[in-house]
Amino acid sequence: MEVLGITHGAYVHEPASFPYLDAFTVWGQIIATFLMIRRVVQSWICWIAIDVLCVPMFFLKGGFAVSIMFGCCIVTGKQIGRAHV
Repeated sequence: MEVLGITHGAYVHEPASFPYLDAFTVWGQIIATFLMIRRVVQSWICWIAIDVLCVPMFFLKGGFAVSIMFGCCIVTGKQIGRAHV
């Protein structure tokens, strides 16, 4: 059956690529979201810092489209930051 690709629900656990960096960016995004909810204008600084960490992390993991998306968020965040400074 394995020749056909049927493995009866067998799951092969692969170790995480960057577990601490990934956890740090997730918590950073949660904190930045709460800053946005509280209408803190400087929350864009937090978003840019997180995006700068996410671009190489997702690029090295093979998530090229996600990397490009975060890169676009960096450019947009810089433009918003300049408008509010």
